[in-house]
Parts: sequence; structure tokens; C-alpha cells
Amino acid sequence: MTVVPPGGKGRTDYLANANGRVMALQRHLYRGRFLRDFPACDQGDVPPTAWKIEEFREALRTVELAY
Repeated sequence: MTVVPPGGKGRTDYLANANGRVMALQRHLYRGRFLRDFPACDQGDVPPTAWKIEEFREALRTVELAY
């Protein structure tokens, strides 16, 4: 989405990046924090439940824009 204020410069961003909860869930994955709950995982493996799909779904239902 691109937001352009009247007379201002536009800013393009993904809507998911405007949602703090979505960002926290993404960080949980890419920083490997899920390994606290799944310490026996092999390198490169992410168990399906670590994705927290239902939490992602709920977080994506609302978008908090702060521009």
C-alpha cells in the first residue's frame, strides 16, 4: 500500500509490517525463538505448530497504521 499525504511524499509499505503483533510473530520465527518450545529441532527445521497460524490469522484481521 502507498500512503500519500496531501502535498507530501508517498510512503510504500506492506500492510503486515504496519501490525506490531504480526511483526512479533515473524520475529519469533526468523530469530529462532520458537526453538525454546522445540529444542529437539534439527537445523533448518520449523515445526508446523511453531508458525502459530491461528495467531497470525487473528493479528492480520486488524491493521494498525501509524504514518
